[in-house]
Amino acid sequence: MTAAKDITDAEILAAITSARAERGSTWATRWDLEERLPQYPPKVILAKCRSMLRRRLIEGCACGCSGQWEIVEETL
Repeated sequence: MTAAKDITDAEILAAITSARAERGSTWATRWDLEERLPQYPPKVILAKCRSMLRRRLIEGCACGCSGQWEIVEETL
């Protein structure tokens, strides 16, 4: 069984960065992350994002909506 701890912070940050570059935006949706990390279940990706949100590495909404995930500038 896959858990949020199995996804590295770097994988999430890279997925957000990739989506931002493709979209020309400052944020990425949960669907962008799911598309870039197909090896992980959506619930696990959301759990990892919640963890990173609590640690202030990313910003966004962890309720399960689009997310609009952004990287906190200090993380870069």
